[in-house]
Amino acid sequence: MNRLLATALSVAFLTACPSPEDPTDVDTDTGTDTDSDSDTDSDSDSDTDSDSDSDSDSDTEPEGPITTLTAEESDWPLEAVIIERYADHTGVMGGPPADSYTWRVYFDMNTGWSLQALYGDELEEDDSGNKNLLVVETSTDFWNDATVDSVTTCTVSEPLLAVAPQAVFDSYFTMGHAMSAFDGMTFTKLHGVLATDDDDGSAITALVSPDGFGDSLDFAWQEVGFDAAAMSAGGMSSKVEIANGLLFNAISEAPYGATGYDKDGKNIIMVGQFTTDGTLTVQLNAQFKSTDGARSFKMGSKAVKLQGSTEGAVSSILSFTVEPPE
Repeated sequence: MNRLLATALSVAFLTACPSPEDPTDVDTDTGTDTDSDSDTDSDSDSDTDSDSDSDSDSDTEPEGPITTLTAEESDWPLEAVIIERYADHTGVMGGPPADSYTWRVYFDMNTGWSLQALYGDELEEDDSGNKNLLVVETSTDFWNDATVDSVTTCTVSEPLLAVAPQAVFDSYFTMGHAMSAFDGMTFTKLHGVLATDDDDGSAITALVSPDGFGDSLDFAWQEVGFDAAAMSAGGMSSKVEIANGLLFNAISEAPYGATGYDKDGKNIIMVGQFTTDGTLTVQLNAQFKSTDGARSFKMGSKAVKLQGSTEGAVSSILSFTVEPPE
């Protein structure tokens, strides 16, 4: 088991994803901006192929809305990382600035696997000293909606989008959950899904079509040391770097973690949404568990440190850069 994950399971006070805000408590005031400076660089080289025929191994510049980075081995838990250009922005008042883009990142997992954790761990490093940090950085600023006071998607809901529709473009981390529908009495968490897989006809927000919300899910997550202030409400910071923390969903029974939505036999889970007008650089690390509980598998961007029977691999698809379209 991941050292951080083992520690997290023994911590008494954890930050769990709360219930969405009551519709009557939504604050639509504009928040203040905060700045964050960092001199740390991340290695974003990738030798994987892309469905968009990118000219650079390290840059992901999709000709269409979706780019797929395929894992080096087909039998790993993570089959591919998918980057979707969810929305283009023209500078509507209250929303993201003109010429910015909202990018969604998904893990396409092999059948029979669940995602237990996204993590950064500075104690895991390769022979050259490159560390398994979790890094999400932009060359400009991330756009964060002032009404969403969370670094994850916990508080994004149908009632919120009714009064602050631009919140659908907020920047955040997640483990599947993209929004909570509301029937007047009960909130239901919905998966974030690729536009190409969204054929249910729903239109929770008119700002995006298809809206990218799909099947319901019943799992949550918890955060330990997950300091992602750049994704805070109204913030305009440029970098998240986590050296010792994780976002995790680890349960003691099947499926032992967060599973993806099932569309034509797929197992795809959304892990983040990031809105910016700059170049986006991402470095992730993850732990997976087979849904029968028999196998644990870590995948690191730079290194893997294994304990017990845990398997692992280093994969270049966990580090990538996305350039805004010209």
